[in-house]
Amino acid sequence: MRRSTDWNNMLNRRMPILLVAGLALVWGIPWLADATAQDSHGDHDHAEHADESAGNGHDTENEHDDHSGHDDEDGDSDDKPTVTLTAKQIRLAEIRTVKAKEGEIHNELHLTGEVSLNQDRLVHITPRLPSIVKKVHKTWGDQVMKGDLLAELESRELADAKTDYLSAKEKLVLVQVGFDREKHLREKKLSTEQDFLDAKMTFVEAGSALRSSRQKLYALGLTEKEISDLPEMPDSSLTSYAVRAPFSGTVIERHATQGEQVNEENAMFAISDLSTLWLIADVYEKDIAKVKRGQLATTSVKAYPQRYFNGKVTWISDLINKETRTLKIRVELTNKDRLLKPGMFARIRLGVQTKSPALIIPRSSLLRFKGDTYVRQRQGSPIPNASIQTRKDLPPSTQIVSCWRWTNRCG
Repeated sequence: MRRSTDWNNMLNRRMPILLVAGLALVWGIPWLADATAQDSHGDHDHAEHADESAGNGHDTENEHDDHSGHDDEDGDSDDKPTVTLTAKQIRLAEIRTVKAKEGEIHNELHLTGEVSLNQDRLVHITPRLPSIVKKVHKTWGDQVMKGDLLAELESRELADAKTDYLSAKEKLVLVQVGFDREKHLREKKLSTEQDFLDAKMTFVEAGSALRSSRQKLYALGLTEKEISDLPEMPDSSLTSYAVRAPFSGTVIERHATQGEQVNEENAMFAISDLSTLWLIADVYEKDIAKVKRGQLATTSVKAYPQRYFNGKVTWISDLINKETRTLKIRVELTNKDRLLKPGMFARIRLGVQTKSPALIIPRSSLLRFKGDTYVRQRQGSPIPNASIQTRKDLPPSTQIVSCWRWTNRCG
């Protein structure tokens, strides 16, 4: 009787015992009726419960005495003291009812990794031939578009290549005149067959030489327009060599200084498209079966603890590190806001879907006592209050998973 009285006194004082504001108790399991009471009958309920308590007080005390020695042995005894709440008490304690339901639950595989550059969108720019840096137009951190001028070089080899092209172009014009003349004479039978064939051979060779010199200029990085404009350009521009961006991105490295000599072995610039980055993570051997290409991933970094970045698994290595027994995977992340930086340490969560439905309830409905986790049900339920096991590897935003059937203890 004393134990029941203590419970009611604590409730009247609105102390936070299992009735904390916002705590959700699972009263309304699908097979139970709705336990919501109407506030309009609050005073009447108080009177009825008071009469019942007065009339049955002696019986309750005797019953408690008879079974007090067994309370600790049988955790589900129906003779435990109960607490009856009125509609007003329920409202003041801010208790609400929810229903347990079946649903799919997504487990999570937690990994760690490092943010790195997208190697498919990274380029190291080197000169195509030995040159001297005349002027540098871009530097670290500059945003560039495809075709933007990065630097101007001067190269004697480039001047030779341009001169060869111009000579081949002029030679072809002269050779074509001679070929046309021989062709005209041959048609009038005023020239021999051999003279016509010799003129034709010379014309073909001149055309091949022109095409070869043009392809060499393409290989050196000149555009079609630059090659077409060469006959109109002054001789002083023959040594000029423009280095341009091959695609849009950010200049992340610059090794060009005005006046220095550069060659094919020295990178002048590095440009990367930072709108997408890679995240390289390690997967333990026991978890390899849980990782699939195309799997969604959620990433967080220490710099932005409240921010999450979404991506997909785009590559899974075929080799296991013999020392760490881990497998490398790659997650491709979008980085439009440029918040992620290569080299950052990151935590990754991969969603792994369960194979069968689970019974789920809100996390806030759990009660913990002496190391066990309980779910309370309303009085009169055919199912006793259950001690359950919960999944500890779920994020805070998800719901709790319990066993399939309500039992005294889920195994």
